Amino acid sequence: MYIIAPSHNAADFLERAKNFTFVDRQPISALNETVDGQGGQKMKPDNLSFISLAMEKMDKDRVEAESRVKKLPCSQGGTVQEYLDKQVSNPSVEDHGWSTTPFDGGFEVERVMLLLGKKELKYRWRVTSDGEILAVNAKAVSLTK
Repeated sequence: MYIIAPSHNAADFLERAKNFTFVDRQPISALNETVDGQGGQKMKPDNLSFISLAMEKMDKDRVEAESRVKKLPCSQGGTVQEYLDKQVSNPSVEDHGWSTTPFDGGFEVERVMLLLGKKELKYRWRVTSDGEILAVNAKAVSLTK
């Protein structure tokens, strides 16, 4: 079985996944203990499937959060993604791309650029678990309607 890890901070996710509680109210860390199987044999539950499902859901939610931010209406016209893509077409701007990281209750979505090789430009939004999108810094506020 393969585990598909989120592209950012997978080690942190796995550490936090140990404390996740599922339907049976058992944390993932409890699944590492062996249990008696038939005939008194010791067997280890397939905890990788639980972790894999949690990571798959997290990755899907991460992609959805980033997509929603990119589609936001831009105060300059078009969408946030269209505006920022136009900015990086300028030869004096180096694109450091999009990143999406989890935070309590949702995700933080950020686009970073480097102007003239020196000045870092960051646009940052938070997407909460209930779907609300909040501009976190002044650049994001000025860009979104």
